[in-house]
Amino acid sequence: MPSYRSRLLYNGGICQQLIIDSKDFPHLAETGLHSDKHLESIRTITGRSLEEITRLGCPGGLSQAGFMAEDEDIKSVLIGDNQLVRKLGLTHPQLAKPLFQVLNMMDADLQLNRWNMAQHQWENIQGFFYNNQLVHITAEDTKGGQKSIFDDGIKGGFYIRIWRPLDDTELKYLKTRYEYLSDSEIKEMIDQLSIINIGEIQPQYIMRYGFYEGHTYWRADPVAISFIFGMKHIEELDVALGNDLYHILTAHYTN
Repeated sequence: MPSYRSRLLYNGGICQQLIIDSKDFPHLAETGLHSDKHLESIRTITGRSLEEITRLGCPGGLSQAGFMAEDEDIKSVLIGDNQLVRKLGLTHPQLAKPLFQVLNMMDADLQLNRWNMAQHQWENIQGFFYNNQLVHITAEDTKGGQKSIFDDGIKGGFYIRIWRPLDDTELKYLKTRYEYLSDSEIKEMIDQLSIINIGEIQPQYIMRYGFYEGHTYWRADPVAISFIFGMKHIEELDVALGNDLYHILTAHYTN
């Protein structure tokens, strides 16, 4: 059987990028955001029932960690993150863009044989500047085969960790503004804000469906994306989210 890298090269790249599910989400295709009213009314996505998508997406379904938390469902996550992105003054395609650009860098190095294939790791680029922020990255390829919870043919085969440490000013702001939190809660908030763990599935989900995954290890939180890639400063984020950053980053979209 050909390697995952070989299949990628044969098929012309890591993933398709500019696809939005306009059939299920015409308002998303037109504006970059969902209509809340339409989200409330949907019963299927890609021809698959919401119940089936939720069953496949919960921990132990198609993924041990899950695409959403046990107390979340696909509709609650889509609605919650659509409202969150609207508060940020952004759109789903805007938030997918920097993640696709990361995939494009990975893809270019795959094409040029710049991966350490013995270790299955991307070592050529370990950081890059984006909106004047130094973003750190590690990535590795796997045997592939992570199936999608939607009937869209998407599969995953990479593990990507992206992070940006807070600078002293940002740390001071959070510790002052949220001085009532415990040390462990402060650490949790900082980790959720400054680190994302994804594959190539998440950027496609964001672009196609406005789905960032629920509150699991694999969540591509829109707040974290906007912070890591310098789309919003920390004070902007905090104000936009009603000075409730800890709760926004950690609370589940319960069904």
